[in-house]
This record gives sequence, structure tokens and C-alpha cells, in this order.
Amino acid sequence: MASEAIALVAGAESDSEVLAAKHELAQAVSAARALEISWQTIGDALGMRRGAAYQRFRHRTPLRSFAIHESPIDGVTVLSVRGELDALTVPQLADAISRCLAEVPLGLIVDLEGVTFLCSKGARALVDANGSARSGGKRFALAAQSSTVSRSLNLMGVDELLDHYPTVHAAMMGLHAADG
Repeated sequence: MASEAIALVAGAESDSEVLAAKHELAQAVSAARALEISWQTIGDALGMRRGAAYQRFRHRTPLRSFAIHESPIDGVTVLSVRGELDALTVPQLADAISRCLAEVPLGLIVDLEGVTFLCSKGARALVDANGSARSGGKRFALAAQSSTVSRSLNLMGVDELLDHYPTVHAAMMGLHAADG
């Protein structure tokens, strides 16, 4: 498994392929450790010394899963996002947003409270979704009280471009007030 992950990293041609390959390598090491495979064996498989493998991978937290849960409520769809919103997961969110905007009558709320990391591509996807919603005559809002998300949006200047509420309930009230 580790040798396959190394081959993926070496053969990657784009940034997203490199990220995906590194992710697979980290998964392979985590899986090996879960099976109680020694750092020596992992190092040998990676072409590294035992100590180098340990230093490189010991602080890896278990890989968190990424999930999007969809809840239609009163003409609005709430997409609750959990995990890291990075270059690997942004396309999943963008697809879910596009599908929901095509189906929902009033608007869309993206609940980012469970997001642990937000990259610039994720922020761009949210801005694009806002534009798509507005051009289709629908409302779009974010719900997140998380300091991780709020700070990221603020640093990127995206918080000024999007309707942003602390909770899903507040976002729902905001969308319905703007509609009526």
C-alpha cells in the first residue's frame, strides 16, 4: 500500500494530484500504524530511516472524514459541511451546491460550523455559489460561528461578499425576512 502511494506522489502532475497522493500516503502510514507495523518497517517501505519516518508521520492526526448532509426545510436547503474544506473536497461541495440550487425554490444555506479548515478554493466556491444563486433569483447564506471559518473568510475578504450568520436558525430567519 505504501509503495503504491509513493508511486502516486512521484507520478503526480498537478497540485490536486500531489495533494491526493500525499493524502493516500498518510492514510497508508496511518493504516500501517493501526496494524501495529513498526516504524522500522514503515521506514523501509518508504525508503527512509526509521527515525525519519517517525518524525515525518508521528504527529499526523487520524484523517478526518469529510461529509455533506442535505436538509430541505421550508423551501430552503441546508447543506451541513463537516471536515476539511480543501482542494480535494471543494469539488464535492461545489457539486452539492449546484445540484441544490437547481432544485431548491427559495435558497440555500451552507452550514460551515463543522468545518475544521477552509482553503481559498473553498472560499472561491462559496463566492461563486452566491453569484449563481443570485443570478437564478435565489438566496444564499452561510452559517458558522466557528472561529476557524470566520477568521478564514475575514482574512480572504470574503465575509464582505456573503450573507453570513452565526447559526442556521439565524440564516433561515434572514433568508425568509429578505424573501417576504
